[in-house]
Order: sequence, then C-alpha cells, then structure tokens
Amino acid sequence: MKMGRFRCGFLGVISLVVLVTACRTIPGVEPATAVPLEPGLPPPTATSTAAATRLAQQASSAAVKATPIPPGLSRTDPLPFLETAVSPHWEVNIREILRGDEAWQIIQSVNPFNKPAGDGWEYLLLNLQIRNTYTDDGTHRLSLTVTGDRRVTHYSFNASVVVPEPRLEMILPGGAAHEGWLPFRIHYGEENLMLVMEDGSAYDEPARYLALSKGAAVETETAVLSAITPTSLGTDLSQPAPPGQTTTSDNWQVTLLAVTRGEAAWQAIYETNQFNDPPLEGMEYLLLRVRVRYIGAKEQGQSLTDRAFFLTDRGGKTYPRPVVVQPPPDLLARLFPGGETEGIIVHLAEAQRKNLVLVFESPVYGAAADTRYFSLGDYGR
Repeated sequence: MKMGRFRCGFLGVISLVVLVTACRTIPGVEPATAVPLEPGLPPPTATSTAAATRLAQQASSAAVKATPIPPGLSRTDPLPFLETAVSPHWEVNIREILRGDEAWQIIQSVNPFNKPAGDGWEYLLLNLQIRNTYTDDGTHRLSLTVTGDRRVTHYSFNASVVVPEPRLEMILPGGAAHEGWLPFRIHYGEENLMLVMEDGSAYDEPARYLALSKGAAVETETAVLSAITPTSLGTDLSQPAPPGQTTTSDNWQVTLLAVTRGEAAWQAIYETNQFNDPPLEGMEYLLLRVRVRYIGAKEQGQSLTDRAFFLTDRGGKTYPRPVVVQPPPDLLARLFPGGETEGIIVHLAEAQRKNLVLVFESPVYGAAADTRYFSLGDYGR
C-alpha cells in the first residue's frame, strides 16, 4: 500500500429527639423513645450521611466508567490505524493517504483551475474502499468526514476541488462496493486526524471513528471547559456586545470579528459570483464575520450554520436574508467540545442604517439562555 506524507437532593437526616421535661409532662402524649444504635456505630450526622451519599454516587459512576466501550465509538479511542472500520451495515478500508504538498501536487495536476487550500489550511486526500453490507435492494448513503485535535468536523464538499478519478461514491445499493478518492481541506498541521463514518440510513447508529495515523486520539478538555463561566455581556438587546468582544454563555463563545458593508461588501459578493444581484435602491449588503466556539458538553458534537444568526434593530425589526452566493468561508460546521470556527454571514439592510444588531440564537434545543446580541457599531445614520 502506497502511503504519502501524513501526521497522521440533599438527603435529610431523621433525628429522633427525646423531649425531657424536668417539672412536668404533657398529658396524653407518650414520651419519645430513643432508638438504640448498633454497638460501635457513631450517631448519624448530616456530614457523614452526605459524604456516604457522595461515595455511593462515585462508586456508581466508577462502575459505569468501568464498563468497556468497544474501540471506534469515541474520539478518545478510535479504531487503530489501518484497521477495517466496521459498522452494522458498512465497511471502510484506507488505501492511501496524502496531505500537504503531496496532496496539492496531485490536485493541481488533475485540474489547473483548482485553487490552493489558502493560508492556514492544507489539503488531505484519502483513497478509500467502502462496502455496503445492507441486504435489501435499496440504496444507502454513508457519510464520511474528518476531525482532529482542532475539534472541528471537516466536510469533503468544503474542499471544492476536482480530484483524481474515480471520486469515491458514497451512495451505494446493498451489497455493492466502491473505491475512490475523497478530498478534505484541514487546518495546517492539524494532528490526531480520524475518519468519521455515519450511516445516513440509520440515524440511531453511533458514529465510528477510524484513526488516520498511529496513536491518533483526542481527549475532551473537560476541566478547562467546565471552568469557563458565562458572562452578562450581550444578553440585553439594548446593550449589545461591541464588535471584537467575546460573549460567553453556557454552551457558546461568540465574537463579531468584522463588519463590511456598502460598496465594499457588494464588490466581494459580485467577485464571488457575477450572477449575484446588486442591492435594491436604498439598500446595502453587510458581510459579518463571526467566530464561534462550542464549550458545551455534547461529546457527539453540535452542528452550527449561519441560520443561528439574524439581523434586527433595537426596536425589534428583523431583516430577511438575501439569496446570494456568499463569499467564503461559509459558517457551516459541527463542533466538538472546545472546537471553534469562523465564517461570513450575509445580510441586507437600509443603506447606512445605525443601531443594527446581530442576534445569535443557540442551535442547542432549549438553550434560550445562550442568546446574545452584537452591535455593528455606529456606522450609518
């Protein structure tokens, strides 16, 4: 097998109290009788009872952790490098791995119009063999993504390049197999890479992780994330967070990095796709670049798109999203705990309008407390 370069609550205490009256007793009421303790045991106290409860909980937790989890079901313990990844209905084998300069040389030779990965990025090319082991006559889809120590999911379609033939087909009928190339655009120097396989026809099946280098594994920095405390910055529509300042909620840290509007925004949109429509008279485009970090505890990761954001003003008026091909990078990611991403959001509003506010609403179900507001600055009227 040819290999390219890779680096690769509270428990109440029941106290029996003996009421001793020196001068009289209450008629009709029998004196309380103390229940004798077993010899050698101290009287129960709130502290000792609570401690015992904690010990019991810790023992229970330890028992759960001691239950073995098969390799491949977590990023902490992926299937070993070069081992066949097997799920109930799919098999995946790695044939070849190329990244960095070697991957770019292949991509460039295939199509001279392919673009470099860009600053801070590099290409990863995987040659894979997959087999659909379903026994029915229908077609099924296998999702294959890549993640690493940046704790971000990389999608093949984000690479946007032509690759050597054949390109891997991931929609196959039962019993069929296919071998081909799949490209990814990953962070430059990203380590502990692993292939993530998910059955598109069985959503109840957990993802399988396959190491792309010997010893690849990623631990969640639980202590670091749990120490992050939510702040009040950006929680009030009338007092949105200024550009450049990071808001922190239970699950997210969000920063509005840059605001581009007016002619500069239109030029960027036009250069992205000349078929994009110019803004209507009296309106202007806004390009809002944001950085989002997931600090929640969902080990399977949390999906995020630009639909988590919308534009409003301090009076509560909301603005519809324009339909355009927007400049990269798109805000589309699945973030594992600790992972962050950046992307551009396109909006349309009255030209030079002041007091516009970008709103972030968490995609985490039931997490309204994560909502944050961001000022676009004092630009306009």
